[in-house]
Parts: sequence; structure tokens; C-alpha cells
Amino acid sequence: MRAVRNQIGRTRWIVQSGDTQSIARLQRELGVSEILARLLVNRGITEPEQAERFLNPDWDDLPDAFLLPDAQVAVSRILQAIERKEQILVYGDYDVDGVTSAALWFHTLSKLRARVQARVPHRKRDGYDIRVPVVDEAHRQGVNLILTCDCGIQAHEVVERAREVGIDVIITDHHEPGEEVPRALAVVNPHLPHSRYPFPNLSGVGVSYRLGEALVRAKGLSPQNYRQYFLDLATLGTIADVMPLMEENRVFAWYGLPFIPRSKRPGVQALLSVARVPVDKPVTMRQVQFALAPRINAVGRLDDAAIALELLTTDDPQRAYQLAQELEEHNRRRRNEQQRILEQALEQAGRRDIAREWVLVLAGEEWDKGVIGIVASKVLEQYHRPTVMISLDPECGVGRGSARSIRPYDIFR
Repeated sequence: MRAVRNQIGRTRWIVQSGDTQSIARLQRELGVSEILARLLVNRGITEPEQAERFLNPDWDDLPDAFLLPDAQVAVSRILQAIERKEQILVYGDYDVDGVTSAALWFHTLSKLRARVQARVPHRKRDGYDIRVPVVDEAHRQGVNLILTCDCGIQAHEVVERAREVGIDVIITDHHEPGEEVPRALAVVNPHLPHSRYPFPNLSGVGVSYRLGEALVRAKGLSPQNYRQYFLDLATLGTIADVMPLMEENRVFAWYGLPFIPRSKRPGVQALLSVARVPVDKPVTMRQVQFALAPRINAVGRLDDAAIALELLTTDDPQRAYQLAQELEEHNRRRRNEQQRILEQALEQAGRRDIAREWVLVLAGEEWDKGVIGIVASKVLEQYHRPTVMISLDPECGVGRGSARSIRPYDIFR
């Protein structure tokens, strides 16, 4: 069953019938009830083997991490940088997926005794994705290798600049590539056309998690210990980025949600504390999505995501709690700002002829650019219209926007 909305925003329920042959086959071969078989088929799970993996997630079902595009090239170059004691810059993104990715690589490379620093962009100062000034600064600092995580698949100019100054770039990303990919030393992205990796729908931290496992294997270390140590980060980033919990994403969530309360990472424990999430039972998906993730995202929306990165990389419990308190304050500010903008946006939308207006374009001054994306989602939920929210700068007359859309209308294309 799924809910749709008609052109005036009223909800209408559609009951999915499902393929009766597939339902009967799952019942027969798995020994499950008709209701469960129907639910599986309606989720697109029609083969018994696929259903078995869904119902009983297992680490053994994960594909070989070296099937990721350019994984062998990336691992070889990272090992070379470690051996030569070259400086490595890890560059992530300012959301939960990007921050957990950067933290994962920082911890992994530090434990392998690499010379590594990790950075995430400041949303307002640096903007989205890695930029040329980052390369120039890295060059001045003597960096030999840049490793992006959860970003970089569109960074053509950045990679060309890095080539000019003699810095190798390894891109790890999960966003859809364009017609051409940057000319980096390695591009590790399961969405590439030539990818042999069987499951493309990893998060950014999912790609990093699997590539890190390949690196650990190449060093002759235990992949099981690695998986356990970074399972909290992989689970947080995967669920926060709203990835489909199928195949290996489901493995991460299945094992990761009970593990998060037992995490030895001071930052995770501090985050659980300020979010008032109990640690005597498994964390739920809802708690990740609506309690933990918003606190990490809030600081990236309103201030500097480096605070969240430090939270997930510090070994000092006292410092972790101080940082978690900062995230809590930013989240409070984010909620207030979100409500203020939402009220103004809904007031604007209420003056439109919704029966005739198929796309909502709303604009306002002093709308925080880091919050308008959330508000666009709220407006879309209410009006079931592709929604564009624009933050206007009255001084320069330029607006920056964020858009959200309904399933039938791909606003990106």
C-alpha cells in the first residue's frame, strides 16, 4: 500500500496487488506467510535468494570490496603514501555522510601510521564539494595525496589543478557521475558505467567503509576487527543519508543499530547523551534520523562542520561532551530558524493558486541557506509540488536556492 496525493493535495491510498506467482514462490521456498511474501514482493524482492539476504542479513553476503572501480589502484597508492610517509589530506562533506566518511578515513589512516589530516568544508565559506583553493593550500602544506569522500565526482577543475601541482587525487564518492569523470588517479564510485560492483546504492561512508576494508586486507590485517570498529560510523552515515536498506546497507543497519550504544568512540557516546538516546538497548532508525543525525547536520548548516568532525575523531571524553553540547545548541538554533522560514514559506504558498501552479518557487530575504532545503521538504510534504526555496541576498541581488521534488518529476534532469 502506498499513499499518493492528487492535484489539490488530498491523500489517496493505492493498494499494490503484487505478482501472485512471485508471492506463491516465496511462500513455498522460504516457508513464510502470504502477508510477508506479499510485502517482500511489493518491495521489489522477488527471488528467494534475495529474500533470504533481506530477512537474514549476513556479513558473508558482502561482495569483494576490490570489485569497486579503481579499488586496487587506490589501495596501492594509499599504501605507497604510508610507506613513504607522504602527507595525505582527507576531504569530506558537511553532512552526516561526509563527516562520518572523513572521520572513518582519519581513524583508519592514523591507525596505519599515515601522516594524515582531515577536513570538511564550511558550507557558507567554502561551499559544496572540494574547490581549487583547497588544492592550493594543500600544495603549500606539502600534501602529496588528496582523498575525497562523499564528494569529488564532479570536481574536474580541482583535479586538473592538483595534476598541475603534482598532487595525486583519489575520489571516493557515491553521487551520480556526469558524462565524463575527473581525471583523478582513481575514481572509486559504484555508479560508474564500468563498475563490476553488484550493489551501487552505497552511501558515501559506505564506499569509504568498503574501500577501507580493502586497504586493511591488503595490509594483512583483520577485516572483521576493522568492520566492528567502524560499524557505528558506517551505520550513522548510511541511515542519515536515507539510503535504501537493501543488500549490504541492510547488513550495516542490522548489525550497526545494536552496536551504536556500545561504541567506544567518545564522540558517539557524547552524542547519545545530549540527544537523550538510551544506551541500554539498540538504537532505532528513527533515533538516528530524528535525534542523532540532525545534531550533526545542524552545525554544518549554521556554522562549521569541523566541530562535528572533531567530535567523531577526538579520543578525549571531556572534549567530546563539550563538542556535543555545541552541536545541541546549533540544533536548537536550527529548529528555531527552520520554523521561522517555514511559516513565511507556507504563507507565500497559501497565496498561490495551487490547483494551477505545478511547481512552487518561494523566495525570501534572511532565509538561512543551510536550512532552506529542510523547509523545501516540509512544503513539498504539504502541497505535493516540486518546491524551490531561494534565499535572497538584498545587498548583491543574488539568490541561492535549494529544491526538492516528487518522485515522478526529476528536478535535477
